[in-house]
Amino acid sequence: GWIKVSLHASGSWQHGFIAGEATQQHRPAGSSRHFAIWGQPSQLVPGWTRAARIVVPASELQPRSASGTPGRPVAKIPVSGEHNAAVIGIWLEALAWHSTHVWSVSSGGPVAETCG
Repeated sequence: GWIKVSLHASGSWQHGFIAGEATQQHRPAGSSRHFAIWGQPSQLVPGWTRAARIVVPASELQPRSASGTPGRPVAKIPVSGEHNAAVIGIWLEALAWHSTHVWSVSSGGPVAETCG
């Protein structure tokens, strides 16, 4: 891949190209390889920081090819209706935090996560 997200322990989080070659091909001369640099966000709930959220419109989702990559784990993400999107959240757990949390989502349904 050409693009990465770096979540440094220093608290400097970055999104950008991996190396200079991709930067030179896709950004103006002299530009930074980074699209964005920001500070690590605060925990949204005790013990949990949302690292990233990826939103994919339902119109862009497609079935995985059966011949794709057999043996690799695939997570099926359900999407209902043509006007919805798959929202994938990537969360970081603080060390030594063990609990069960239940939240409600915008659709009104509960989401439970158990950690430990």
